[in-house]
Amino acid sequence: MGKRIRWLLITALGVLTPSFAQAQATDVFPAVFTGFLSHPRYDAGGFYVGVDFLFLQGPSGASPDSILSLGYRTEDGTVYQFSWWSQWFNPVNLNGLAFQGTKLEIIDFTFRLKAYETDCFRSFTTLGPRLILYSQDLTDPVFGFTNYNVDNNQIGFFIGSINEWYLGSNPLGAFSFTLEGEAGLYVDEVRQVAGAGQFGSVATTSFSLTGSLQGKLGFIWYPWEAISIHAGVDVLWLLNEQAGHQPQFLAGAVSAQLTSVWPWYAGLYLGFGFVF
Repeated sequence: MGKRIRWLLITALGVLTPSFAQAQATDVFPAVFTGFLSHPRYDAGGFYVGVDFLFLQGPSGASPDSILSLGYRTEDGTVYQFSWWSQWFNPVNLNGLAFQGTKLEIIDFTFRLKAYETDCFRSFTTLGPRLILYSQDLTDPVFGFTNYNVDNNQIGFFIGSINEWYLGSNPLGAFSFTLEGEAGLYVDEVRQVAGAGQFGSVATTSFSLTGSLQGKLGFIWYPWEAISIHAGVDVLWLLNEQAGHQPQFLAGAVSAQLTSVWPWYAGLYLGFGFVF
């Protein structure tokens, strides 16, 4: 029974957004010292940190990156977590314009509540506020000093579910399978900025509604009571982002049609979680 419960000791971290699944501990007995991550009782709550290494493929190509997560778990299993992900994707050429870069940044604060639990399965509900920054920075191929930027500044809320199945244990540790999904809805402040050297720059602002869908599938390895290692597949779909279509540069003025784009990102993740 001790080994079976061991999988509940540490943070079960997910990805994309990402939201991570934080651990819950049951039947954990006090220990005087357990190494450099010594902790008297892991079911008493405390702080944790996690980092995920990502390799995602999206509309602008592939790019490696990482996600940092910091949180606190209470004794009843409720989790409060802050996560931050910032990623630049490779420049591409579109309609005669060269992308200087596409940036995706996600900042969220997650509440995780236990919904259901048995000896070999547990499910959590996650929800909270989220900020998504999706921007495109372009330059005119003839007049290299002329820039055109579209920034999607999105704020809203998300809700999701984390499900984990215990697979068993051996001398190397305990193992589990995870399946996660979430959806978000946001208000998007779309800001267009155009500049043309000596003509200065000018900006216009509009608003729209956007959304996000995310799904993750993976495995978690608990090699020791203070460490979790997780890996799997992550898919993120952003809904109704706004992008400029064939912008014109007239003395620094914005002259472009906004078009709806639905960028997706899919790839692999490898993460590590530590409880203090």
